[in-house]
Amino acid sequence: MSEKKLCTIEELQEEVKNTVSEKRYKHCLGVKKELQYLFDRYGTKNEIIKTDNYDAPSFLGLAHDWAREYSNSELFSYCKQQHLQLDSDQKRVIVLAHGLVASDLVKKRCMPVPNSWLVAINEHTNGNVHMGYLGLHLFVADFIEETRSFLKKEDRDYYHSFATLNEVGKHVLNSMLAHWTSEGIVASKKTQELERFWAEGREIE
Repeated sequence: MSEKKLCTIEELQEEVKNTVSEKRYKHCLGVKKELQYLFDRYGTKNEIIKTDNYDAPSFLGLAHDWAREYSNSELFSYCKQQHLQLDSDQKRVIVLAHGLVASDLVKKRCMPVPNSWLVAINEHTNGNVHMGYLGLHLFVADFIEETRSFLKKEDRDYYHSFATLNEVGKHVLNSMLAHWTSEGIVASKKTQELERFWAEGREIE
C-alpha cells in the first residue's frame, strides 16, 4: 500500500468517514465519545493513551470498524494478500476478522501507535482474556455507545452503574451471549474463554 500516511486524527476521521456508511461512521463517533466517558469514569492503568499524533479515545473509536463494511470476499482477499492468519472462528465467520484487518490497516496507513491499541482494535468484537485494560474499554464502548438502537438510556445507565470496568465488561458479555443464544449463534472460542475467565472471578488488567 502506497497511500499517504494519516498523520492526524482529523485525517483518520476523514478517511473513515469516506470508507464506511453514515450509520457506521456515527457509530464510530459514538464509540469515541463513550470511550472518553469510560476513561474518565474508570481510569486507565499503565496504558499509553496519547502519542505525538493521536489520542486513544479518538483513534480507537474511529479505527476499530474501519474494515467493518468490507464484504466477506474483501476480508478473505485482504487477509490472504497481507498474509494475516485467521483463527478457526474467523475462518468460520469471516466478519469476525474485521478487527484484524483494521489493525493491519492502522499499521500500514497510520503513524506508529502502541501495541496495546492494535490489540484493542483486533480483539474488540469477541473480547479476549488478553485484550488488556485498553481493549476492555473498547469492548465495552463498542456495545453501549449512544447510537446503538437496541439499548435505551436506562440500559446504558445500568451498565454505567457498576463500580469497576471489569464488572461492566462481564455484564456486557452476558448480554451479548444471551442475544447470540436466542439467535442460534455460536460464540467464538475467545468469547467462551472470556466468559469462564470472569466466572472464575479473574480480572482484565
